[in-house]
Amino acid sequence: MLDTCTYSAIYTSLVTRLLSRRIHTSKVYILRFVSGLDTISYTVQRLSSLSDIIKRIELETADFPGEVITHTGDYPLFRMGKKPAELSA
Repeated sequence: MLDTCTYSAIYTSLVTRLLSRRIHTSKVYILRFVSGLDTISYTVQRLSSLSDIIKRIELETADFPGEVITHTGDYPLFRMGKKPAELSA
């Protein structure tokens, strides 16, 4: 049979191991989170570039007044001189 001192030593050892694992896991989580923040600037740059391209396309199509532009889904549909009612048919 184990005495109280031995139980105390085992308990202290287990608690120490659990705390060290928890600290290590927290450290890994924080490092991964911070490394993920590095990609935010690239994502913002790509999104602003795409919005700039969309604005240029819209301005370019405004230079041709004879065209009617409708949107089907995410892609614009261009037809020369057609009315929107004729495009839907």
